[in-house]
Amino acid sequence: MASLTDPRARAWACVVHGVFLGVACAWFQTEKLRYAAFWLDVTLPPGGARTSLLPEVAVGGAVAGFWLLLSRWQTPLGGAVWRFGFLNSLLLFYALLVADHRFFLVTRTPSSGELLVYSMQHMWMLRDLVQFHGSNPQMLMQVAAVPIWLLVATWISERWCLWAPGWKWGAIPMVLGVAVPAASRSDDLGAVASSLWVELARSGPQARALAQRVEGVAVPPLKYEPPSLLQFDATPDIYLLILESVPRLSVPPHLAQDRWGELPTLSRLAREGRVYDAAYGTVTHTSKALVGLFCGAWPRLSMAVRESRPGGLEPLRCLPRLLETGGYRSIFLQSALGSFERFGTLMGNMGFSSVLLQEDLPEGEAVGYLGMDERIMLEPALSWVDAQEGEPVFLSMITVSTHDPYLAPGMEPTGIPAVDHAQALKYSDAFLGEFLAGLQERGRLENALVVVVSDHGEGLGKGNRRFHDAVPFEEGGRVPLLLWGPGVGIEPGRDAGLRTQLDVLPTVLDLVGPWSGTLSGRSLLEPSEHDAVFSSCWYSDYCMTMRQGTESWIYWYGRRETQLFDLRIDPFQARDLALSVRAGRIRTAEDSLLGWRLSVDAWWESGLLP
Repeated sequence: MASLTDPRARAWACVVHGVFLGVACAWFQTEKLRYAAFWLDVTLPPGGARTSLLPEVAVGGAVAGFWLLLSRWQTPLGGAVWRFGFLNSLLLFYALLVADHRFFLVTRTPSSGELLVYSMQHMWMLRDLVQFHGSNPQMLMQVAAVPIWLLVATWISERWCLWAPGWKWGAIPMVLGVAVPAASRSDDLGAVASSLWVELARSGPQARALAQRVEGVAVPPLKYEPPSLLQFDATPDIYLLILESVPRLSVPPHLAQDRWGELPTLSRLAREGRVYDAAYGTVTHTSKALVGLFCGAWPRLSMAVRESRPGGLEPLRCLPRLLETGGYRSIFLQSALGSFERFGTLMGNMGFSSVLLQEDLPEGEAVGYLGMDERIMLEPALSWVDAQEGEPVFLSMITVSTHDPYLAPGMEPTGIPAVDHAQALKYSDAFLGEFLAGLQERGRLENALVVVVSDHGEGLGKGNRRFHDAVPFEEGGRVPLLLWGPGVGIEPGRDAGLRTQLDVLPTVLDLVGPWSGTLSGRSLLEPSEHDAVFSSCWYSDYCMTMRQGTESWIYWYGRRETQLFDLRIDPFQARDLALSVRAGRIRTAEDSLLGWRLSVDAWWESGLLP
């Protein structure tokens, strides 16, 4: 029996593992195709299924070819080093292949190189995400097959060396394994079912195609002049309460009225406050959305959370820092992990004088993989208010139970996203009720503004849309937003105008006194609305949306055709009208979306901001 220190056995091992890699990639791609055809209603053109398998099969050739080129390494330690590198690289590749496949089946979206880097930075979260969503017999079998196959294939390679190709043969499969995915035009269901390898191989062509598409697109200047409060005519307490991952239709008054009793706190605020029916987020990811809420400016439209680096928001003037010039004390609280995306630094960049994150709060019960029971914020928040001894306060907190996997203490998950989310929201509603009752007992609501808003929406399975990071539809981008404050002149009612999270900052500034500056948002206290509102998915160059009147446009950066929905007759966006309108009209909408995106990019890259 030969050993993998023998060049002939090494060459044969490349063949055996290369064949298996190709079969495994094709198997996973076929499963993606079946899944997409059944659940996502995606149909490939004739021959498309076979064509989409070619890049997957070529992956095995690329990996096998690379190691075959190195198989004749003849240094004294060459065989041992080759064997170590070969087996460990295969183990890593198989693991990534399984992770990429499970990620698609759980989220309905493809992975990417940028997402891979992000996952490596937050490996603990990826582990817990798999625990909640990916631990099923099929996945366990796929994971277990990796080391088993490595052992079996290696044993076969060492016991029966049937054919030993020369090392130069490795160049052919390696070149084809890179060229075929890069040149493929099957688009893998519009990149819905692309593998990690294909996504990486296409990143260059896709970037070049995007660069060609934006040529000639008008880029309107995105004006920003840092705001300044000229004087303080009033100093009401301000409480900005953020609901995690809550779509608009999940809360009153948008929720069916016979269910208002399930959410007594939010129902009361909706009856007594001013509700904004058409409010939209900025980016469907929490850290990015908070930049818009607290700073009144668009975050960077890319995955990297550069805003949470030291100095990452300079020279933006965010709400906590603006209010402190009038004697306000400010605090931000969350029961989610502060180490995740460096939330402590992010909140410090915004100017909060106090920040209490999970690590700073009393021990609580875990709710999912990201946070603890939000009730651990209750006593510290009220104690902090007490300590201010009558000084005006700006307090903001974000709940966590309604974040995937939608859990709350004492709750038994059903596995049905909409049901579990509704149960978790009841818990968050009860927590907000306790907090507001505590403020009422202290007399801190008589002269106060309460803002309730979601950071972003959530896909809860309708139309097989899940989660939020890559959901540009109404359930992902449209958020609940209301103002409550009888003592500061907020009158009950509903506003149907187009609004955005960027409007929160100028609203607060209008309430406390005259101010100067130029912002993209406008006060919610004014009757005027936006002509159009934009929002972006979190994944870089993946999707963005524009709402004009009753029309909603979704642009997919060429991954699939641009979509158009009329929300007046199709509120759940089930019927794409893009095929029934003129190409010129679609082009105009795409130019508006790309122009907005480019204007935000140019603003951040201009040198004015880091």
